[in-house]
Amino acid sequence: MNFERLFITESNEFYRVALDYKDLAYIMVTDTLKPTPREYLLSIMDEDGESAENFLNVKIAMCSELSQKERTKLRGFLEDLFSYKPDLDYSVEFFLLDEEMDIRSSNEEELAAFLAQVNRVFGTNVSFQFSSTNKLIQK
Repeated sequence: MNFERLFITESNEFYRVALDYKDLAYIMVTDTLKPTPREYLLSIMDEDGESAENFLNVKIAMCSELSQKERTKLRGFLEDLFSYKPDLDYSVEFFLLDEEMDIRSSNEEELAAFLAQVNRVFGTNVSFQFSSTNKLIQK
Protein backbone atom coordinates (compact mmCIF):
# COMPACT_ATOMS: atom_id res chain seq x y z
CA MET A 1 0.00 0.00 0.00
CA ASN A 2 1.42 3.38 -1.03
CA PHE A 3 0.61 6.67 0.70
CA GLU A 4 1.20 9.81 -1.34
CA ARG A 5 0.72 13.22 0.24
CA LEU A 6 -0.88 15.44 -2.37
CA PHE A 7 -0.85 18.62 -0.29
CA ILE A 8 -0.36 20.05 3.17
CA THR A 9 -1.62 23.40 4.42
CA GLU A 10 -1.71 25.02 7.85
CA SER A 11 -4.69 22.89 8.90
CA ASN A 12 -5.11 20.14 6.28
CA GLU A 13 -3.16 17.20 4.88
CA PHE A 14 -4.46 15.21 1.92
CA TYR A 15 -3.24 11.77 0.85
CA ARG A 16 -3.90 9.34 -1.96
CA VAL A 17 -3.68 5.66 -1.02
CA ALA A 18 -2.97 3.19 -3.83
CA LEU A 19 -2.07 -0.44 -4.31
CA ASP A 20 -0.54 -1.70 -7.55
CA TYR A 21 -1.27 1.69 -9.20
CA LYS A 22 -4.97 1.45 -8.30
CA ASP A 23 -6.44 4.16 -6.08
CA LEU A 24 -7.96 2.67 -2.93
CA ALA A 25 -8.80 5.74 -0.86
CA TYR A 26 -8.11 9.39 -0.12
CA ILE A 27 -7.37 10.66 3.38
CA MET A 28 -8.17 14.18 4.58
CA VAL A 29 -6.70 15.17 7.93
CA THR A 30 -8.10 18.40 9.36
CA ASP A 31 -6.49 20.00 12.39
CA THR A 32 -9.21 21.70 14.41
CA LEU A 33 -6.59 23.62 16.41
CA LYS A 34 -8.86 23.07 19.42
CA PRO A 35 -9.07 20.63 22.36
CA THR A 36 -10.99 17.37 21.99
CA PRO A 37 -14.72 18.13 21.90
CA ARG A 38 -16.59 16.94 24.96
CA GLU A 39 -19.21 15.21 22.76
CA TYR A 40 -16.47 13.10 21.17
CA LEU A 41 -15.06 12.09 24.56
CA LEU A 42 -18.50 11.06 25.78
CA SER A 43 -19.09 9.01 22.62
CA ILE A 44 -15.96 6.88 23.16
CA MET A 45 -15.79 6.70 26.97
CA ASP A 46 -18.21 5.56 29.63
CA GLU A 47 -17.23 8.44 31.85
CA ASP A 48 -16.07 11.99 31.33
CA GLY A 49 -12.44 11.89 30.16
CA GLU A 50 -9.89 14.62 29.87
CA SER A 51 -9.64 16.57 26.62
CA ALA A 52 -6.42 16.44 24.68
CA GLU A 53 -4.79 19.73 23.77
CA ASN A 54 -5.55 19.22 20.09
CA PHE A 55 -8.09 17.29 18.03
CA LEU A 56 -7.91 16.10 14.41
CA ASN A 57 -10.80 15.07 12.16
CA VAL A 58 -9.79 12.35 9.70
CA LYS A 59 -12.04 11.44 6.79
CA ILE A 60 -11.20 8.50 4.55
CA ALA A 61 -13.00 8.36 1.21
CA MET A 62 -12.90 4.81 -0.12
CA CYS A 63 -12.94 4.27 -3.89
CA SER A 64 -14.65 0.94 -3.19
CA GLU A 65 -15.43 -1.02 -0.05
CA LEU A 66 -12.19 -1.90 1.76
CA SER A 67 -11.42 -5.13 3.54
CA GLN A 68 -10.88 -5.14 7.30
CA LYS A 69 -7.16 -5.73 6.63
CA GLU A 70 -6.98 -2.65 4.37
CA ARG A 71 -8.83 -0.52 6.94
CA THR A 72 -6.40 -1.72 9.62
CA LYS A 73 -3.45 -0.68 7.43
CA LEU A 74 -4.97 2.77 6.97
CA ARG A 75 -5.48 3.13 10.73
CA GLY A 76 -1.87 1.96 11.26
CA PHE A 77 -0.66 4.67 8.90
CA LEU A 78 -2.56 7.26 10.96
CA GLU A 79 -1.17 5.87 14.21
CA ASP A 80 2.35 6.17 12.79
CA LEU A 81 1.64 9.68 11.53
CA PHE A 82 0.35 10.95 14.88
CA SER A 83 2.29 8.79 17.37
CA TYR A 84 4.89 11.44 18.22
CA LYS A 85 2.22 13.92 19.33
CA PRO A 86 1.99 13.74 23.14
CA ASP A 87 -1.48 15.26 23.68
CA LEU A 88 -3.63 14.61 20.62
CA ASP A 89 -6.96 12.90 19.94
CA TYR A 90 -8.46 12.16 16.55
CA SER A 91 -11.58 10.68 15.01
CA VAL A 92 -11.70 8.57 11.84
CA GLU A 93 -14.69 8.43 9.49
CA PHE A 94 -14.78 6.05 6.51
CA PHE A 95 -17.19 6.69 3.65
CA LEU A 96 -17.63 5.52 0.06
CA LEU A 97 -16.59 7.96 -2.64
CA ASP A 98 -19.37 8.39 -5.19
CA GLU A 99 -17.24 10.06 -7.84
CA GLU A 100 -13.77 9.60 -9.26
CA MET A 101 -11.24 12.10 -7.95
CA ASP A 102 -9.55 14.23 -10.62
CA ILE A 103 -6.21 15.04 -9.02
CA ARG A 104 -4.64 16.95 -11.90
CA SER A 105 -3.11 20.23 -10.80
CA SER A 106 -0.54 21.21 -13.39
CA ASN A 107 -1.98 24.72 -13.86
CA GLU A 108 -4.23 27.24 -12.07
CA GLU A 109 -7.47 25.96 -13.63
CA GLU A 110 -6.79 22.28 -12.85
CA LEU A 111 -5.78 23.14 -9.29
CA ALA A 112 -8.96 25.17 -8.77
CA ALA A 113 -11.12 22.30 -10.07
CA PHE A 114 -9.23 19.77 -7.93
CA LEU A 115 -9.59 21.85 -4.74
CA ALA A 116 -13.28 22.48 -5.46
CA GLN A 117 -13.84 18.73 -5.74
CA VAL A 118 -11.84 18.01 -2.57
CA ASN A 119 -13.79 20.66 -0.64
CA ARG A 120 -17.11 19.31 -1.88
CA VAL A 121 -16.30 15.65 -1.11
CA PHE A 122 -14.67 16.25 2.30
CA GLY A 123 -16.65 19.27 3.50
CA THR A 124 -13.53 21.39 3.81
CA ASN A 125 -12.51 24.86 2.72
CA VAL A 126 -8.97 24.29 1.47
CA SER A 127 -7.38 26.90 -0.74
CA PHE A 128 -3.84 27.76 -1.75
CA GLN A 129 -1.98 29.42 -4.57
CA PHE A 130 -0.72 27.42 -7.55
CA SER A 131 2.69 29.03 -7.02
CA SER A 132 3.03 27.13 -3.72
CA THR A 133 2.49 23.62 -5.16
CA ASN A 134 6.24 22.92 -5.27
CA LYS A 135 6.78 24.02 -1.69
CA LEU A 136 6.54 21.71 1.32
CA ILE A 137 3.59 23.66 2.76
CA GLN A 138 0.99 25.12 0.41
CA LYS A 139 -0.27 28.63 1.17
